[in-house]
Amino acid sequence: MQLRGLIAIGVAIAALAFGAPVWAQSADALKKAQASFDAAQTEYLQGNYDAAAKGFQEAYSARPFPQFLYNVGASLHRAGDTMGAVKAYQQYLNALPEAADADKVRKAIQILLERSGDALMKP
Repeated sequence: MQLRGLIAIGVAIAALAFGAPVWAQSADALKKAQASFDAAQTEYLQGNYDAAAKGFQEAYSARPFPQFLYNVGASLHRAGDTMGAVKAYQQYLNALPEAADADKVRKAIQILLERSGDALMKP
């Protein structure tokens, strides 16, 4: 599912690059977002999750596309950074509260928080 999400975001970025109004984003910002996304996607697929998270964050900084925040969360989750993942997922939901996957993301946050609480309680 995560790969499907990454691919969908790539398609969305391409659509934004060709269909975005001139006033919405500069061409340079879109190019920066696309380059950062492409590099982050490669890092993610190679298992370099910390580097992927940084790349998706750079893409978001260049073009505040909420799905990039989801990818940051997914990357941090895979990297084992539970609280970083929770924070990124929450930012995603704040930016896109009516996302099609909002319920699944809320459930993922709940599970991550429960697991982190269990880990803190173990001696």
